[in-house]
Amino acid sequence: MSMQSFWKSYRSSLLMLSGIVIGGLLGWLVPASAVVLAPVGKIFMNLLFVIIVPMILFSVSSAVCSLNRQSALARTMLSTAIVILLMALLLSVLTYVAMLLYPPFDEQIATDAVIDAERQSWGDLIVSMFTVSDFTQLFSIRHILPMMVVAMFIGIAASHLGNQSIINALERCQQLTTEMMNCLMVLAPIGLGCYFADMMANSGSMLLTGFGRVLGLYLVLTLILYLLINPLSAKLSGVSLATYWREMFSPSLMAVSTLSSSACIPTNIKAAEAMGTPRNIAEAIVSIGTQFYKQGSIVSCATKVAFVIMLMGEPLNTTNSLLLIIGISVVASVIVGAVPTGAGTAELFICSALGADPSVTGLLIVISTLVDMPGTLLNVNGNTVLPVIINRITPTMKNKEQ
Repeated sequence: MSMQSFWKSYRSSLLMLSGIVIGGLLGWLVPASAVVLAPVGKIFMNLLFVIIVPMILFSVSSAVCSLNRQSALARTMLSTAIVILLMALLLSVLTYVAMLLYPPFDEQIATDAVIDAERQSWGDLIVSMFTVSDFTQLFSIRHILPMMVVAMFIGIAASHLGNQSIINALERCQQLTTEMMNCLMVLAPIGLGCYFADMMANSGSMLLTGFGRVLGLYLVLTLILYLLINPLSAKLSGVSLATYWREMFSPSLMAVSTLSSSACIPTNIKAAEAMGTPRNIAEAIVSIGTQFYKQGSIVSCATKVAFVIMLMGEPLNTTNSLLLIIGISVVASVIVGAVPTGAGTAELFICSALGADPSVTGLLIVISTLVDMPGTLLNVNGNTVLPVIINRITPTMKNKEQ
């Protein structure tokens, strides 16, 4: 890879990491600097929260409207939904077990500053997670999932009406708000750097330990999935290991070169086809998998949920924590992650679902930045294996296509 292409692919992540590292060092070594830097970080986070609400609304409604019109793709998606959900559940459980063995912190940390809501019963939690009692509450960052539910209804209704003007309006609003977010993210190295300086001034070595452990654990899980579980899945689906590794080279190289799952779709399809999957099945499943099946995102979301749970002073080794980590990580990665809404959406959803203060989103964005490359590698690797598995276990689907 040339330096020009390397910089083009990694520029955003490198600049963001540079800002975070510089800000973190200033906050740690010169805590007094946080007094000056904290307002800048808060301004950035407030702008992020303001823009992300309409962006999610229009992105979800536009995506649902588009999907609802692609009936053939929707039917194919339904035939693979069980496999995707099962794999997501298994990955979240694997991550939970790993987090128990190597938690981000040595002990629970009673950090009341990150708690945004009182503890609720499971019934009240489910009601508040999916609905609000007043329309105006939909436009709060604390009620992201209820707003997404309403946005889905908007997308379905727009598709049923079939009014092209309404459909075009949703798409243009989605493009506008996404571009607004892109403009704001240009300032992310400065904004997140100042935000992180404030956090480091107050928390210091605790956060460094947490981030270091999360990154180390993520890399270990990446190796386990990439070198063991995914090759074994392909082997059980009838693909020889020699063929598997030969065909996985190009998608893997493309993943670390572009840091984009979507950019790897052509190489994923070609690799799946070379592993014995009919092209029409490979095209359909890879398209679905790119949106709804992201191994790296599932592992990332599970680690973030565990990270926030411990910040809130809760133990990980309880049934409640297990259910929260599995449920929230699956929803955040499979459903929220399928909508192209930019940085912070899944992270904000995690904070909202757990009742954590929205400002914790900034810490989770730091984790996302740290695991960006291995996460993309896992997303692409899993998405190449998925059509091979589907082709193996759904012979009726293959026969119909033939």
